[in-house]
Amino acid sequence: PSPGRLMKLTKMTREILRKYGLSASESMTMCLACTGCDLTPETSIAESGGLPRQGRSSGRHHIVGGLLAGFIEEIGWTGFPLPKLRAHHGIILSGIILGVIGGAWHGLPDYWGSSYAYGSLWFPRITLWIAALTAYRVVIAWVHDQTRSLLLAQLMQTGFVAGQPIMIP
Repeated sequence: PSPGRLMKLTKMTREILRKYGLSASESMTMCLACTGCDLTPETSIAESGGLPRQGRSSGRHHIVGGLLAGFIEEIGWTGFPLPKLRAHHGIILSGIILGVIGGAWHGLPDYWGSSYAYGSLWFPRITLWIAALTAYRVVIAWVHDQTRSLLLAQLMQTGFVAGQPIMIP
């Protein structure tokens, strides 16, 4: 998409979040501080220009975050690379490749944002998380292979992201 389209989508996302009284700054994650995403609805176009405060999370924020991440990320993970990988490596190995890449992709900002909290346990924690993400990516790849439904893959990713707070102590 063009830069103008990306900016328009970012503004639309901010308006939707505000309409329903939601704010990513209330989530107990480091996503806003990470800046790994090219554009975020609260920092890229915020009126104040600074990072919003980090606060306490509520379930609805994770549901909305799961919906946004599930639908947007799966276009990039399943919609584009999976068919090309599947043509050369088969569905299981393709899922493993995407899972490891996805885990590493998310591992770096996680290190920046939470390694201080986990100390020497960060590496075992992220290794287990990458293993779980890779296993789930194989399942998503297999389901997509059987159904050719990007929507189903998006819904699976949505459930995975929105359900993560349940698994985090």
